[in-house]
Amino acid sequence: MRLQRLVKTPYFFILTLITASVILMTKPNILFNLKTFVLTYNRREAETRTMDYEDSLIVKTAWYYYIENMTQQKISEKLGISRMRVIKLLEKARQTSVIQFKISQERSQQLMAEQRLTKQWNLKDAFVVPTPPERPI
Repeated sequence: MRLQRLVKTPYFFILTLITASVILMTKPNILFNLKTFVLTYNRREAETRTMDYEDSLIVKTAWYYYIENMTQQKISEKLGISRMRVIKLLEKARQTSVIQFKISQERSQQLMAEQRLTKQWNLKDAFVVPTPPERPI
């Protein structure tokens, strides 16, 4: 646990260099392993930052598009990215369930009834108009 906290500090790299120069004189294989650890740690940290930025872009893009009703062009200008990138981020938001579409049960039953009518009667389209429930007298 203490090593993990140490690894995250800038002093870790200075300590690594001092340790590396001492180890170099005694065991070269250990130095190689130490360098590999440092490089692996830096790569993971960079990947984490990249994923955080990507996730942030996905959420922002979805928010601007669906909540603030901004156009894809306006979003691309605001975020400083291409319109094609905005389209891809919106698609990724759908795929990763950042945004979810929900149709109320009443509306979905209405839509299914419309689809059954169009199929059964070979219609181009159908509209089912809901009526209010009858009130008891």
